Amino acid sequence: NTADNRSAVHSLRHFLEFSLRTPDTIRIIHNQAHNGVPCHGYHSHETWEIFAVLAGVLHFDCLGQEPMAFRQNTVVLVPPGCLHISIDRLPQDQQLRIMVFNLPGDENPYGMYSAGEMNVQDRFSLDTFRLRKWEELLGMAPRTLMELAARELVNGEWGEECALARLRLLFSSYADLVSHVSRSACSAAHMHVAKALNLLQSRYYERDLSVAAVAAAVGLSVSHLNRLFHRLTGKSPHEMLVEIRLRRAASLLSDKRYLIKEVAAMTGWGGQLYFSAAFRRHYGQSPSQYRR
Repeated sequence: NTADNRSAVHSLRHFLEFSLRTPDTIRIIHNQAHNGVPCHGYHSHETWEIFAVLAGVLHFDCLGQEPMAFRQNTVVLVPPGCLHISIDRLPQDQQLRIMVFNLPGDENPYGMYSAGEMNVQDRFSLDTFRLRKWEELLGMAPRTLMELAARELVNGEWGEECALARLRLLFSSYADLVSHVSRSACSAAHMHVAKALNLLQSRYYERDLSVAAVAAAVGLSVSHLNRLFHRLTGKSPHEMLVEIRLRRAASLLSDKRYLIKEVAAMTGWGGQLYFSAAFRRHYGQSPSQYRR
């Protein structure tokens, strides 16, 4: 509705005008949880995720590949494949107000923007039509623009200013599109599926994550979610969850620090045998063969 749109635009403008100019602090911790051994809650995405502190202090924990931080760490860019813990698994500042942005990608073509306090966040996605308009405004795919900004960040000095300008373009154009989101049946369907995809992406490591729980979280019945999901993605929510888990597992198998049973546990499987059977069906070889 109109109030939601105003709230989204206000939050984005807040990020652009306040967070990037008068930054607070993000505390990034590497390999601290359980002495660096992966535990329940670590996950990664296939696309860029951006965290920005609007108020308070964010505690952020990751393993392996490091995120990129700039503007005195108030903005953290998490690259694809970076293994990090779900921030609600860490003790957070009670004053924390945060913006999280998942750029569109293969797993979640609609992306996901949320802003607010840890437990009370406004969430928005764009439908297919507005995603196309966003690319037209940017002149390229959002992920491509993000990767350009990331490369410029490592150069420092003028490169950081260029990256900041690209990020402002990324978010201001998104804000303009969100302000025109309608409440049509099409937009509502895309929104429900986008929320469900985001949940699958960010909670795939939970062994007890079910389609029923996802449906309840997005306010639909299981049958309704299944119909919408299949119509817009060509797959069921369960099929997508299995695919996400297997892709994450394949990525983790390339890191020989983790035993196969640890990879299975980190990606939400009930046991190594179940994981190995599903992996073989999907990739045509066992996890150990794939690792070799």
